[in-house]
Amino acid sequence: MDNKDNVYALIYAILTPEVVPIDKILRKFNLLPPQTRKPKTRTFTQGELANIRRLREQGIIYQDIANTYGVSLYCIWLKFNKRKGAN
Repeated sequence: MDNKDNVYALIYAILTPEVVPIDKILRKFNLLPPQTRKPKTRTFTQGELANIRRLREQGIIYQDIANTYGVSLYCIWLKFNKRKGAN
């Protein structure tokens, strides 16, 4: 983000006749990420789950495992940290 983008966003905010939330203006100029992002999830095969367990036993962190399989960190963490009795 450079100063030119900030100036455009400020000019737009000043010239817009209605009241617009600042986050909406910043998104218009791509200065904020999209509002909603669904985490990337997938179903793992039994072999993949066994491999992930083996990696965890070797001390590999969840973020590296998530990057390897191309899913969100939350997806990997949730797979192995569910409370008993939860779906």
